Amino acid sequence: MSDFIVLRHELVANAIASIQSLYAMQIADVQAVADGDGAKLKTINWGAFAPRFSPATVGYLPQWTHQEIVLELRASVDYLDRSLDARYLNLLQVFEDFCARPDLMDQLSGTNIIVQSPPTFEDGEETVENGRYVTTYRLRVSARGPAQS
Repeated sequence: MSDFIVLRHELVANAIASIQSLYAMQIADVQAVADGDGAKLKTINWGAFAPRFSPATVGYLPQWTHQEIVLELRASVDYLDRSLDARYLNLLQVFEDFCARPDLMDQLSGTNIIVQSPPTFEDGEETVENGRYVTTYRLRVSARGPAQS
């Protein structure tokens, strides 16, 4: 196993873990509605991913000093089924609160990744994709790995 860290994957893992931990009560019943036999009837999907990143260097040195990572929080629900609207709105409120946290830098940092400055909210959008209503929140995060001696 290599000691190299893929920063954007660490950032995504930290974001998901923080949301699940900080907002456990708010998102407890968000994800799915089950029937009496436990089969899932309807679902709200949510997650985080980092579709874009760019390395930053100093001068002509090949080492990256840090990376500018676009972190997306994304939620989706069936566009035609309005019965999950209240739960979906609850999830969006969680995302909006998470993006505005004063301690967001600390929430996204961890053992393998250090967020160097407070993340900035870049933009968001709501679209319909493949019959699902999709809401996206984008944060720009400046991060680096732990210092090596």
